[in-house]
Amino acid sequence: MSANRSRSAAEQGISLMVMRNGNDSARRWWDDLPPRIRTRVSAQPAPEAEGGTDESGTLITTGELARDLSRLALLFLAITVANMLFLLVALACIGT
Repeated sequence: MSANRSRSAAEQGISLMVMRNGNDSARRWWDDLPPRIRTRVSAQPAPEAEGGTDESGTLITTGELARDLSRLALLFLAITVANMLFLLVALACIGT
């Protein structure tokens, strides 16, 4: 009986429910990919040209940041006030 257990499932003629994991061998993960995708993944990104763009113009100033955050805080405050008014009206309707 122990001899049967030592044989593999394929030798015993048993069909397996799951396939063997591809990561069990020493192969790399991209060997399972189709060739075109494998070449695209393994290709090195093109080096960027130096001096092509000026990124300093895209930064926002402190004043713009403060204004945007203030507007966001006012929006949250307005939503809070609207929720409180709705709950007060709902409470008044329930209380009568």
